[in-house]
Amino acid sequence: YDTGVYLLFGDAGAATAIEFAESASAASYVLGTDGSGYQHLIVPGGGARNRRDETTGVRKRDADGVLRAADELYMNGVEVFNFTMTEVPPLIEAILGYHSWSHEDVDCFAFHQANKFLLQQVARKSGIDPAKFPINLDKYGNTSSASIPLVLNDVLKSRKSGERLNVVMAGFGVGFSWGAAALNMENTICSELVYVKETQHV
Repeated sequence: YDTGVYLLFGDAGAATAIEFAESASAASYVLGTDGSGYQHLIVPGGGARNRRDETTGVRKRDADGVLRAADELYMNGVEVFNFTMTEVPPLIEAILGYHSWSHEDVDCFAFHQANKFLLQQVARKSGIDPAKFPINLDKYGNTSSASIPLVLNDVLKSRKSGERLNVVMAGFGVGFSWGAAALNMENTICSELVYVKETQHV
């Protein structure tokens, strides 16, 4: 593991099934990307540009003194923080405006669970009520693409069956890239979480 980031992350997966309904209201989406920041949050080895081979899995000490292989995630925390604070608050205003919602119309802001301090600063800068902004990093860590489903699972399980919620979801990270969705959720069924015990292979 890359000792610079491995303590931040958790392992999780999620599956979501969406059912068509004639009465469903429209959903709105805003997406963006800025490839100039790619080098700040990346797995350098693998993919089409830098094919994985016998050298990409070899760990070497970088300029920061961190032991890391090209097959492992590299994250420049300062640059990721700056990117998030620059792009995510305008993203929230954009999705609310596009969907014709005010902050008061939203029941839950479900964001990618990247970092508690970062999330708190984004909420403050965006004017989001902390009571509508769940953070569950203490339970799961940063689980990457599974983090928003885990937030929704935690929130929706505590709601009454059939209750209608106005939800804004936002994800951001690798690329740099960002995206948000505004939609109504109702009659949502959340399954119990399944925990898989890690096994050691020798």
